[in-house]
Parts: sequence; structure tokens; C-alpha cells
Amino acid sequence: MNSLTGCEHMKKAVFAGISVMMLVVPLAMQINWGSKTFADTLQIDPADITKLQLSIPGTSSYNSTSNRERINTFLRYMNKQDYTLIKGNKPSYLPMTASMIYVSGNDKTDFIVSFGNKILVSHTYYEVTEGAIDNEFLRTFYHSLD
Repeated sequence: MNSLTGCEHMKKAVFAGISVMMLVVPLAMQINWGSKTFADTLQIDPADITKLQLSIPGTSSYNSTSNRERINTFLRYMNKQDYTLIKGNKPSYLPMTASMIYVSGNDKTDFIVSFGNKILVSHTYYEVTEGAIDNEFLRTFYHSLD
């Protein structure tokens, strides 16, 4: 009869464990454990936002709105992406131009600086994990404001 020794059982168990880890680790690395919605990045409750101000690159002024429907349009767009905290809160690269957004209500204000695939929300940097904030959307939105 062909029986395995303790050492051979151990080798098979180690081989099986390594094989499982080689499958599980790459899958686990694909999961975005720390992603947040746009609403989660804000200090102000989105339902409390009563005013939005936006400035885009190439302009020196802000357009603003207090229209709830327009504010919701902006929030829905920003909530389409997921955001991940940038480690150390120091991005390695930021473009020289960006859009600047203020949202306020109930005596609170958050500021947002959009750099495309990175945003700064009230002193905290986030990476946009699925795509980027479209500058064309921001430009169109800016021109549609009061």
C-alpha cells in the first residue's frame, strides 16, 4: 500500500495553501476597500446645501445658484464617481489649473477643487477611482448657472 508520510502531507498542504493565496490575493487587491461617495467626502449634509458657487479655469468669477434642482444635478453628477483617500493627503502631481466649487448651507461651507482625476474637499485629497470629473460638464454647468 502506498501511504504518504507526514512530510509529504505537509508539502501538499503548503502547496494547496500557496495555490489558494495566489488566487485570492489578486482578487482582494481589485476590491476598493476605502472608496466613498461624493456625499461621504463632504462635511455638510447634501440635503442642507442651499447655495453652490463654481469657477472654472480661464474665468476670474464665480457663477452661483440657490436652485435646489440645479444643486441636485451637480450632486448627482459628482455621486457617479467613487473617491478614495490619497495616502498621506499629498498627491504626487496636481495640474496647474482647476475648477473651484463652494457648497454651503446651515452656516457650513465645503470647498471642492477639481483636478480631473483628483479632488480636494475641505483640505482632504481624494482620487477619483472610476474615471475623472469631466471639465466639459463643469464648463457647461458653469454657463448654465445664474
